[in-house]
Amino acid sequence: MHALLALTACSSGEGHPEDEAGAPQGCGGIHGLLSLPAGKMVVTDLGCSSGPNTFLVVSQVLAAVANCCGEQPAAAADVIQLQFFLNDLPSNDFNHVFQSVEPFNKLTAKEMGEAAPPYYIAALPGSFYTRLFPDHTVHLFHSSYSLMWRSKVPDELATGAVMNAGNMYIWETTPPAVVKLYQELFQKDFSLFLKLRYSELVSGGQMVLTFMGRKKSDVLSLSGEGSCMFQLLAQAFQSLVQLGRVEEEKLDTFNLPFYTPSMEEVKAVVRQSELFDINHIELFESNWDPLEDDDDDNDDLQVVDSVRSGVNVAKCIRAGLEPLVALHFGGCIVDDLFEMYAHSVAKHLEKLKANDRWFVLSWGRRCWQAAATNRASAALPCGQIRPLLGTWVLVFYAPSTEEVKAVVMSSELFDVNHAELFESNWDRSQEDDDDDNDLQLQAVDSVIGVRSGVNR
Repeated sequence: MHALLALTACSSGEGHPEDEAGAPQGCGGIHGLLSLPAGKMVVTDLGCSSGPNTFLVVSQVLAAVANCCGEQPAAAADVIQLQFFLNDLPSNDFNHVFQSVEPFNKLTAKEMGEAAPPYYIAALPGSFYTRLFPDHTVHLFHSSYSLMWRSKVPDELATGAVMNAGNMYIWETTPPAVVKLYQELFQKDFSLFLKLRYSELVSGGQMVLTFMGRKKSDVLSLSGEGSCMFQLLAQAFQSLVQLGRVEEEKLDTFNLPFYTPSMEEVKAVVRQSELFDINHIELFESNWDPLEDDDDDNDDLQVVDSVRSGVNVAKCIRAGLEPLVALHFGGCIVDDLFEMYAHSVAKHLEKLKANDRWFVLSWGRRCWQAAATNRASAALPCGQIRPLLGTWVLVFYAPSTEEVKAVVMSSELFDVNHAELFESNWDRSQEDDDDDNDLQLQAVDSVIGVRSGVNR
């Protein structure tokens, strides 16, 4: 199982009086967010990935908003609009995300009908350890299974120095000096994350964060915790070393940008920041194999099918680590590595069902936590989030200047300040002259000048 830390939080707004429950006003979950001016909400999913669960938080927020709006007068419900930003690193497969938007929209229309509030989805590439938005523009940040990843490998390890031989992460044989490097990097990263999100959140804005954590305060007491998964991967690497497929020196310099904090470590960073209030924090467990049915909550310590679970765990770990492995060792070993890893995990699960620990943190009222995290198991079917395949038709038309002007004038929404036809080479890389660029710049200057001088 995994140990999860899920956290819902609101910013410590300056000058916010407290309500009857002792929480700052404006931190009242969906109801509080919907009471914000203009009836608009900006929701951002940090670390959205590109799989079948990418739109899960979107569907959950839509359902929560629809439920809240159903309790309000119709006039209020009509003005609620949602802007979703799906964020991940630039290497994420955003093309797949874009292709999945239309099927998701159709599924939402089918399931929610007119109850669905107006919503818009956009992608936002970039690290969540950098600024992503202007000040005070986001109402809700969500992140799931992402914040255990660090911004980088600790600098002292990234130089290629062998300080943690035989391990790619913290294990029982890891020197205390290396443990300290990871702990300090976590404190620095998480403090930065809180500071950035605080600047971007509106007053009363909230965060829902779920990430991998650690039950024991002693980081080296890792028996049965998440680090065991990486130690099994290190054993698979050692098998490749013995086969001559991987150089041992290369393996000793491979370190993961990863850290699973304890509950005390998370609380300490949040308190030190003085930016957020934690009203609830909870640690819960999840199977290594995300597909294993554990709903009956029995005391059975054995995995039903260890071979199948080994394959499933290997697929999950490969999804996160393959780019790092390929960058450091080359892509030729990836298939064999994770095949060996699946076998090692299966042998481990034959002895004992394994779990990891995850944190649930509640910052502010818990009603938003119920809306956004308690339904985490209600994932959209994989087959319903996929690009629609059909006949390709070229959708293209080159209008004349008169046609463009006619449509603009009939709309009665814009004034045509400048319309000009200019030519461009078929080969856009061929340098002709600067006339084309000059014409475009003149048009932009004209628009900027008109818009800045007219207040409609």
